[in-house]
Amino acid sequence: MIITCPNCATRYEAPEASFLPNGRRVKCSSCANVWHEGPKTPDDESVGEETTAPPHDVEREAARLAAASRNASVQFANQRAERQINVRGWATLAAMLAVVTFGAYWARVEIVRMFPASAGLYARAGMPVNIRGLEFVQINYEREFENGVPILTVQGAVMNPTSEVLQVPRLRFGLFDEARHEVYHWTMAVGREPLGPRESVTFSTRLAAPPDAARQIQIRFAGELK
Repeated sequence: MIITCPNCATRYEAPEASFLPNGRRVKCSSCANVWHEGPKTPDDESVGEETTAPPHDVEREAARLAAASRNASVQFANQRAERQINVRGWATLAAMLAVVTFGAYWARVEIVRMFPASAGLYARAGMPVNIRGLEFVQINYEREFENGVPILTVQGAVMNPTSEVLQVPRLRFGLFDEARHEVYHWTMAVGREPLGPRESVTFSTRLAAPPDAARQIQIRFAGELK
């Protein structure tokens, strides 16, 4: 038979014969409560099968469910706050990158003047930087022969499109093969006088017996990075 402590609802299994015929005193090993337990009748067994869990068990289960609900709510709130922080963090980072990229583009001339090595990075990104403010215009070259010797002639002009007076540095001419390897180069001075706003100066240079491997020509200001 099953007996239940009326104080703490702890249940015990005990032999029914030990409670016949008039029952006996029982002490709960859980809460030390003492009570008189009588023999079970068939009606008691039926009632026992239909009864629900003891009140104490119901209260403990309700408390457990309430605590679990509170923990779940706190965990959900923490996860939501963490997601919001991550979203704000990524948005801030994206905005900072946009500002940096925007500034790196519009201030590229100043950046290259401060860090000349960055000119190569801009060039590889398809944004060559003209820190001198001067431009090459009307470039033309041709190959001809004089007394059986091949002659390469390069002509053009240097223009100052700015509103400032600029000094024209020496020009550098480079010859490259099909693999873009430089096979020869030379320099020349255009003139000693600086160029005023919107002014230009022409140049012409000749090279006798250029290398046979030369396929391309590059003109830039001496001292600039490729």
